[in-house]
Amino acid sequence: MITLKITAGRRITLPKTLCEEMQVEAGNRIGAERRTVDGMDAWVLRPLPATKRPGWIGLLRRYARAKSHDMDAIRTVAQRAMGTEGVRYG
Repeated sequence: MITLKITAGRRITLPKTLCEEMQVEAGNRIGAERRTVDGMDAWVLRPLPATKRPGWIGLLRRYARAKSHDMDAIRTVAQRAMGTEGVRYG
């Protein structure tokens, strides 16, 4: 049996052998499911599949390349689009 210690911040460190057996590494998620085994409650740990990013994330990246992202540049572009170029706010 493998023993895990919980820190004051409710964190645990999984031993290397357990990580290798479960095929998990840093950044992976593990699910905990409560089950009744032989009349006793037990927690079953299993690796969760990697979450996929929504398809829209990064969709506009090609339009943002080679453009300035400082606030003055963003305000200028927004003002130009709204027809209020040259007006200063705040």
